[in-house]
Parts: sequence; structure tokens; C-alpha cells
Amino acid sequence: MSDRQKTRARPNPRRAFAETYGAVLAKGIERRSVLKGLLALTAGAAAMPYLGRTASAAEASTLTFAELTRVRDREDHWPTGYSRQILARWGDGLFADSPAFDPATLDGNAAERQFGYNNDFTFFMPLPLGSASSEHG
Repeated sequence: MSDRQKTRARPNPRRAFAETYGAVLAKGIERRSVLKGLLALTAGAAAMPYLGRTASAAEASTLTFAELTRVRDREDHWPTGYSRQILARWGDGLFADSPAFDPATLDGNAAERQFGYNNDFTFFMPLPLGSASSEHG
């Protein structure tokens, strides 16, 4: 093979028709900018009816209990006139043969027979179901 054949540029179909990375990146930025603008415009239009209602919505709050002061101790604190009842705690046995709870020796077999961890559902559900009772739930 001669030197002329080695140094001659050969056509590469991929290079001839493929866009450069910079061109693709620039198009992506343009699209993102347009999408962000449309999103902001849509959000602004959707929020327009509610912008003047902020003060009146705050006045109509149904929370009537006095705010609790922040206290750092191991006791539970509740507003005056309210109470709570613990239904189940982490590790409470669910069956008569449930093992005693020991967080130092947790295993799957014991966990299947005990109440689970990280149950953060807190909600007042009026009873009977579907009623508007605030006294019984």
C-alpha cells in the first residue's frame, strides 16, 4: 500500500449524516427552555383564581385547639380537651403464640407474628363510617 492510500480521508457514512453532540445538546436545551416556559405559563394561569383567596382561606380554619408549646421530654403532649388511644405498638404480638419483642434480636419469623414498624398513618376517621362526627372515631 502506498503512502497516498494510507493518508487519504475515507468517507464515513456515520460522520456524514450524524449530528454532532454539540448540536444535539443545543436542541435539547432549546426544547427544555420552551417546555419550562410553557409549564410556568400553565401553572400561573391555573393559580390565578386562587391568588386572592389566601387570607380568606386562613380565616376559615377548622382547627380550634390551642397551639402546643414546644417541649423536649419523653412525654406525649395533647391539646386540652383531646385524647389519644394506642391501638398497637411496634413489636406488639398479633397472635397468642407471638414471641416477646426484642429489637436487638429481630428476625423474619418473629416479625411475621408482631405488629410492624414505621406505620405513620395518623388520621381521624369518624364513626360510623361516612358520618361527620367529630366526637367518635
